[in-house]
Amino acid sequence: MDTLDEHEMSGRYLILGNITTHKVAAVQELIESRGYKAVYLPPYSLFLSTVEFFFWPKIKAGVNRGCLAATDSLSARITESTE
Repeated sequence: MDTLDEHEMSGRYLILGNITTHKVAAVQELIESRGYKAVYLPPYSLFLSTVEFFFWPKIKAGVNRGCLAATDSLSARITESTE
C-alpha cells in the first residue's frame, strides 16, 4: 500500500484472494485506515486468474508430453514449456 500511497491512490479498491488471512479484522482495518476498500475474489475463480487460465495449461501440457527419462529433469521440462 505504500506504493499506492505514493501515487495518491486512496479510495481505490484492492482486489484480494478469498483466503482467511485476507479477511481477518486487522487486515481489513489496515486497508480501511489507509483509505482503501477491500474486494474479495470468489472462492474459486479460474476465469479471473490469468496464471491458471493461460499459463498453467501450457506448463501441464509440456510436462505431461511423455514420461521423464533418467536424463530428463522436471525443471528442464517446465522451462521448455514456457519458451
